[in-house]
Amino acid sequence: MEEVKTIVLEDGLEYFLLDELEIDNNKYYFLANMQNHKDICVRKQEIDNGEEYLVTLDSENEVAKVLAHFAHKHKK
Repeated sequence: MEEVKTIVLEDGLEYFLLDELEIDNNKYYFLANMQNHKDICVRKQEIDNGEEYLVTLDSENEVAKVLAHFAHKHKK
């Protein structure tokens, strides 16, 4: 059985990792709320002084680009 990776975000809620993608040298995490699986979000990894942070995406264009890559990866 595969171990589920979980992350607690700034809202204090626990999310599990659905997928991760690397796009243009940025790593993106697709997360689902542990209590409400319909609550899904995307965060971008930033590293500052060796510390990893997950931040919201910068623009609607970035959101659209990341979602398009995700959809392409998972299309059947």
